[in-house]
Order: sequence, then structure tokens, then C-alpha cells
Amino acid sequence: MEQITENNTIERPKTFEYVQFHQESGSASSITLSEDLRFWLSENSISQQAANKLIGIFRNHGHQNELKKDVRTLMKTPRDVTGKIVNGNGGSYFHFGITHGLTRSINKYYNVCPATILIQLNCDGMSFSKSSSSQFWPLLAAIKADFYSEPVLVGLFHRYSKPNNFTRNNYP
Repeated sequence: MEQITENNTIERPKTFEYVQFHQESGSASSITLSEDLRFWLSENSISQQAANKLIGIFRNHGHQNELKKDVRTLMKTPRDVTGKIVNGNGGSYFHFGITHGLTRSINKYYNVCPATILIQLNCDGMSFSKSSSSQFWPLLAAIKADFYSEPVLVGLFHRYSKPNNFTRNNYP
């Protein structure tokens, strides 16, 4: 987990999120095979079926102690999310959380952790198809600064109609 030191610098663990590539050598700092593979699978949108086959190949070539058999364990996929879905206000809401995503953004865009960070929230609906009234309303957050920062998915609201006035009350 990230640590903020006394002089407001961020102490980062050596994981796939913080790998520093050295331009001269083209090599990465020491990370585990699991971390490297987790990042690669996520970055390249590899299917679960293909990922499990790849993990099987690695395990057959001596990496059985480093890699579990199933990609869901490697990717740290939650087993049960039904308790995190809240019904109300004409739809269902799933809260992903803001802490992890903003921590990643802070680590990506700042060398020194600022005392104050402004956060911009945005929500805009999107339909599944023209033949259905089913809509997703993602709640996105981003660091508000004089540079671009990638938005972070905070929550996802699903309903079958557009809200008249979108406020905090639309989320259960």
C-alpha cells in the first residue's frame, strides 16, 4: 500500500502499477511474474478462457508455485458482489469506490502528494441499444488540475429511464 512520508512524497511499492522502465536497458524494475502477467492481461483485454490457457502453459513450464490455476485469483476478482448492489430510486447502484482509483491517479500524475486535491465528478447516461430503455449512468471522478487526468469509475447506476434532475439523490 502507498505511504505518504513526512515530506509529502509518495513511497510506492514495487508492483505493476509503478514499474519504471529504464530507457537505456529496456528492462523493468523487479516485479513478480504474477504482477507482470496481471498488468498485461488487463492492458490487453485478454479473455478469461485465453488467460487460463496461458496460465496453464506457465504452470506446465515450472511456474506452478508462482501462479494459481485460475485467472480470477490472479486478477483478484471479487467472489460475491451481490451485497454491494443497492436498489432504489428506480434502479440499481453498484459502488466501486473512489479511494483506489484516485490513489492510482495521484501516483501517476504527482511526484509529491499535494496538500489539497480538487476532484471533479461527472455523470452521463448511455443506452444499451435503441430497442431498449435500459441505461447505465456511470459516476466518474477525475483530478481537477491544469493537466488531463484519466477519469476513474466510482459507481454505476442502472435504470430504465432518464432521471429528470440528476443529483446525489438519484443514487441509492
